[in-house]
Amino acid sequence: MKAASLASLHNLATLHKKMGAAVFCAVMLVLTNSPIVYGCACCAEPGTWFQETAKSDPEVLAIVGQLSHKLDKTALLYLTAAGLEEVKGISRASETYTLRRIPPYTRDWRLEFTDQQGNRGTLTFTIPNTALFFGTDPRDGQQRGAGGPLLYKEWRFEGPVSGTGIFKGGITARTKFRFILQGRGNMCPAAEDFKSWVLQVEGQRANFAFSGVLNQPASSSGGSVISSHYRDD
Repeated sequence: MKAASLASLHNLATLHKKMGAAVFCAVMLVLTNSPIVYGCACCAEPGTWFQETAKSDPEVLAIVGQLSHKLDKTALLYLTAAGLEEVKGISRASETYTLRRIPPYTRDWRLEFTDQQGNRGTLTFTIPNTALFFGTDPRDGQQRGAGGPLLYKEWRFEGPVSGTGIFKGGITARTKFRFILQGRGNMCPAAEDFKSWVLQVEGQRANFAFSGVLNQPASSSGGSVISSHYRDD
């Protein structure tokens, strides 16, 4: 059986949610005449590795929208052994920031960062129509409930970014952001897979990154409360 594309696996997962496990299994058995297809519809195989740039379909965008409500209030500035002196593009850089997403909750993200002294600034960017999807089997023995290795996964989004306040001096016309969702799961998309995030900003006068955790969603099956704003227009 040839390996399915990432988009095909997304479609299988969506079909499974709409039909229910029992009906989905029966349909797959009829179509493939194989008793094992359902068990591996979303399962990864040992040694799985993929990296694919693809269109962000409505399900992916809805998950991103759902996770935007799960950003923890603490954001950590990435530092090397050189400390704050190496940070480029933030005035009066600090190790820790309070993070807040400013409404409206659409694909245009506006994130406010405030340090312990009250210095603040916003970074604004748009979740693009394409993303890079990465996954690999770390070979640590962990498995998903249905079987197959528990993959390390990343969704990466890139594009232009603007900034105000403490970020204003570091932003130029060609400054870019890279927003990365990180987690563990199988081949199918699910909001609960993702546990952390990284936001990198790079440009002529900026080179810095933040990281943080995602508070666990109750379930991805109920859809995102803002999914209508994340359609691929």
